[in-house]
Amino acid sequence: MRTRMLDAAEELLNASPDRDIATRAVCEAVGVGAPVLYRLFGDKNGLLSALVDYGFDRYLATKRAAARTKPGWAADSASTSRLAPRTASSTSSSRCTSEAMRSP
Repeated sequence: MRTRMLDAAEELLNASPDRDIATRAVCEAVGVGAPVLYRLFGDKNGLLSALVDYGFDRYLATKRAAARTKPGWAADSASTSRLAPRTASSTSSSRCTSEAMRSP
């Protein structure tokens, strides 16, 4: 049920000209009442937060699958979302970037 609701919310959000959705519309799209949505997600913000996580998890799964099919590619140990060939220059530039992000 959770996945069906997330898929419905994603479709409605993509179709929305103002990038907003109503929880009632999500429930209607799946054929359940509002209590189901509130039990699973708490509220609209919980639904939207879960939708972001759901989309990001799918993105990571796609990247990981691609990395397994391309020799020489590996997930960066510091960030599983960034996939690139490991080289000395990419490692040092990653370090510089993350240090720059931490400085005030």
